[in-house]
Amino acid sequence: MKPKELVTYFCFLWNNKFPKSKPYFPLWGKDGRNAKRLSAQLGPEEVRARMEAFFEDEDDYLYKSGYSFGVFIFRINQYGKQLASVARARSEAIRNRKKLDELPQDTSPRSSQTHQIDFSAALTNLMRPK
Repeated sequence: MKPKELVTYFCFLWNNKFPKSKPYFPLWGKDGRNAKRLSAQLGPEEVRARMEAFFEDEDDYLYKSGYSFGVFIFRINQYGKQLASVARARSEAIRNRKKLDELPQDTSPRSSQTHQIDFSAALTNLMRPK
């Protein structure tokens, strides 16, 4: 993906976030150089993922300063951490799901009745006057 395509994608995301505003006009020279540098360092798919995370961020600072390409460059490392934590959470959830699936399932009616009786007895004891 060329730097110009990254800047165009940024404009597309901006226009989707603010559909009632005037379209975003990039500073092609400056934004193009930054997009080229980011693409070389992170790869175009990583830059696109961080752009999407940037536009999903509802931080007050972004609303005050504006969702510009310059602010995106300034905060790009934050979105790398955010994406990494999301990926970590997803993989942990998958691991936990596998652990739950590996547990033996007790489907006997007695086990669920026991829990209900224990709960009822505890509730009854709590409601008795002392």
